Amino acid sequence: MGLLGRAAGYFWCVMSMAVGGLAFLFYDRADEEWVIGPIGVGVGLLGIVLISVAGRFERGRTFILRHGIAGVGTVTAVSKTMRGETEARYLKLTLTVVVPGRSPYQATTRKAYGLSVIDRVQPGLVLPVRVHPTRPEKVLVAGDRYHRPLV
Repeated sequence: MGLLGRAAGYFWCVMSMAVGGLAFLFYDRADEEWVIGPIGVGVGLLGIVLISVAGRFERGRTFILRHGIAGVGTVTAVSKTMRGETEARYLKLTLTVVVPGRSPYQATTRKAYGLSVIDRVQPGLVLPVRVHPTRPEKVLVAGDRYHRPLV
């Protein structure tokens, strides 16, 4: 979610809280409509928390893609982490990671793969990875500019 999307999300959360606050102030406590106030405020606060968490996750991912150390990861184990009939499945990958200046080590990561390529993700597959510069356990399978994994 870009800056404009986050700003729009925050705007709607604040509007929900404002409407909830007004309903809380102007409705009589004996009316059934009074509950709209606390519900509106709660929905707005929950939305702000969710947008903040999603933004933090995306900023961490972007940091690793921009500043991470490029390397390769050889898949040693694959397991499905989510079920469902969607167009993508999340896989937990155990990788042997090789980056310049460090000895090879094991790391795990999760990645969504489309159903068209999921069968190709097998042990022995070599993938481009990015490793956090100071926390080598944080490994991200590099993708294209649309965040699709390169397989």
